[in-house]
Amino acid sequence: MANPQLENGYTSIANEILDHLATCQLSPNQWQVLLFIIRKTYGFKKKVDYIANFQIVIGTSLRKDVVSRALGKLAERHLITRNKKNIGFQKDWELWQKFAEQPTTEKLAELPTEFAEQPTKVGSPLVTQKKKETIQKKIDDDDNGLTEFTDFIRDNFTKGQLPPHLKDKATELCKNYPPGRALEAAKITVEKGGRSLNYVQKVLKNWDKPKPEKPRHLENYPGGRSPARKNMPRNWLGQDKDNELIRKGISPTTRRVVGSGFDTF
Repeated sequence: MANPQLENGYTSIANEILDHLATCQLSPNQWQVLLFIIRKTYGFKKKVDYIANFQIVIGTSLRKDVVSRALGKLAERHLITRNKKNIGFQKDWELWQKFAEQPTTEKLAELPTEFAEQPTKVGSPLVTQKKKETIQKKIDDDDNGLTEFTDFIRDNFTKGQLPPHLKDKATELCKNYPPGRALEAAKITVEKGGRSLNYVQKVLKNWDKPKPEKPRHLENYPGGRSPARKNMPRNWLGQDKDNELIRKGISPTTRRVVGSGFDTF
């Protein structure tokens, strides 16, 4: 049985706002999106927060296109403020357009077809599992690996709730790099004893540095040295003669003429 407590967190909102929200005519989808925005802003004692569409999709179980339409409608009716991805709740209720100009014809979001019930046909457990994995992969692709990355940071770096500035930093890293790359860099950071997102960013930048090109005459030799030179006799290279000169107290500083059969000093 659920047992919510104020000690576990609460959202502080004025009664005056709730009284006027009760008079607003919104579609069910718009109500879901609006409540999620209030939770992400007032719930963290903030007026505006960076809220991506995929976060609303995960928090409301609505489709991405439904979320986009709902945000547009709420912005048109001045119930929210938008500056790109920075979204906030408009508490000045005098600016709201409480009543829709026309009765809403917006359809409720439909559940994914993968979860549609089929009483006349029972799928095998293997097929059902494959469908669930496909849906999960779509969610992971939408957030670019942010959810898994933030969970790893919370468990290994902060050991608790992720502060807003670290959350913004994590979102930026996942946005600027391919999916899963930030998580791999975080794991390398932990292995090397690091515990900061700045260290993770350095690892990512090192991956992006171009590797030095191999000299053209050694491109066909993986070892970096041609087999002919690698298997040359020591006397041909003059190593024994160098050692003999060193024993006599003479430094072989003059360039050796290779392949001529004699040395010049």
